Amino acid sequence: MEQDYLMTGLPVHRPEEYELLLEALRTRINVLNASVFLLKDSMNNNDLKSMEYINRINLELERIRRLLNQTPEKIISQKTKNQK
Repeated sequence: MEQDYLMTGLPVHRPEEYELLLEALRTRINVLNASVFLLKDSMNNNDLKSMEYINRINLELERIRRLLNQTPEKIISQKTKNQK
């Protein structure tokens, strides 16, 4: 039986495990986004350097979100095949 691997090199035993991992990561990203939003909202807008750092953090969070939303085709096709 061929072993499937994620981009991380970790084995994926079932597509459901992968989906649970994605769901947990998305939840944590949402918590970080809310925290950064509240931090930015409470900051003095005159502190340009800090605002620049906040914007960079937001960009990185968005990049991570995009990566999480790109489900590998192999996982999708395996799930579809298993449901038949």
